[in-house]
Amino acid sequence: MKEHFQKLRSNLELNDTFKGVIKTRHAAIRSVIANNHSNVVETKLIGSLQRQTRIQPRQGDVFDIDILVVLGAFNQWVPYGGVTPEEALEGVYTATNDSDRYATKNPKKDAPTVTLEFQNNIKVELVPAYVDNIGHSPSGVSVFPKGRGYWVPNNGRWEHADYDFDADYITKQNVKSDKWLVPTIKMLKAIRRECFPRLESFPLEIIAGQLIPLIIIDQKKRGKQISSTELLEIFFGVVKDSLASSQQVPGSNSSPVSIDAVTIKFAFDTIYQYIRILNNPSTSQVDKIEGWKKLFGDSFPTRI
Repeated sequence: MKEHFQKLRSNLELNDTFKGVIKTRHAAIRSVIANNHSNVVETKLIGSLQRQTRIQPRQGDVFDIDILVVLGAFNQWVPYGGVTPEEALEGVYTATNDSDRYATKNPKKDAPTVTLEFQNNIKVELVPAYVDNIGHSPSGVSVFPKGRGYWVPNNGRWEHADYDFDADYITKQNVKSDKWLVPTIKMLKAIRRECFPRLESFPLEIIAGQLIPLIIIDQKKRGKQISSTELLEIFFGVVKDSLASSQQVPGSNSSPVSIDAVTIKFAFDTIYQYIRILNNPSTSQVDKIEGWKKLFGDSFPTRI
């Protein structure tokens, strides 16, 4: 199965078309926003594109490009200065809607983002943000160190987002796992969209980021050769017994993400039992290929 999984990993990588779309859309929007909004400091990709864990979309899937629009820094809270979440969102919306290039795209305020929809199921989501130079929320909750994270609108209030820290965590954990983490995350995301789509991608990344390096380290200590098939079996076997209902990158100031742990545990246990059968030496090659394809969908090759 080694060759099949090598091809799978290749199929899950974003192709050149999507890489080009990301680069083109980001550059164009950066230019328009900067010209129409006097406070724009920078724009940057966030989410799975920043963490480099995005996978090739299936035919017909919506492809989101999340872009952070940094409008400055917060040094004090309203009413003593600063702006409200609504004002920040309105500023980005106006800068987009007033442009000749994007007015025809009917930008929409969909808090906490301004969204633009393009052909071929491409959607750009702009997130207004301010760098944190305060170190605490309006209610006094600490988000130290200052200057590391961002304040973004969420349900009419400012919420702290540690985008850069979260992305750096995945990068560091990938190194700790001898670079097995990122490709495994992509495989898990492919299984997720076929088998448990109710679980959001980011908490799945957090879970994998904590467990995959530990599994790799343990396998190396045992002198065992690492393979994707065995790694996935171990992951689903371990994770189902240690799944918390709230997921957060260790040390991050981003808000925890809640998940339906009971339902996900059941799905993970079912997948674990299924993979055990696929990895059984008595299972034929034909059945293995058919079985893995059911988990991964059309990304898994039937022929090499």
